[in-house]
Amino acid sequence: MSDLPKMPLLDVNEPLLALRKKLKDIFDELHIVLDVSIVCYSAADCVNFEFNHELSTLIRCHVMIGIDEQMRAVSRIVESLGGKTEYTEEKPSAAAS
Repeated sequence: MSDLPKMPLLDVNEPLLALRKKLKDIFDELHIVLDVSIVCYSAADCVNFEFNHELSTLIRCHVMIGIDEQMRAVSRIVESLGGKTEYTEEKPSAAAS
């Protein structure tokens, strides 16, 4: 089997590769938004005013968790197209066992 020639990639794969690249870009943009949300959450949580506590809770419960869920969804799609993101879990290899 190893002496069979490798088949060239079909043109049909090009749109999938482009889609994977675009989704990876979306993942990266969501990561930036998540980082900004974390900074805002931390800043709001540091000040001991009631309003800021409510704001930090809102950021954590609705913004950060929502972005994380979206990043996981995009990551699953990227993985299904053969790519990886920072959320991709490395599977232990048989050689490492």
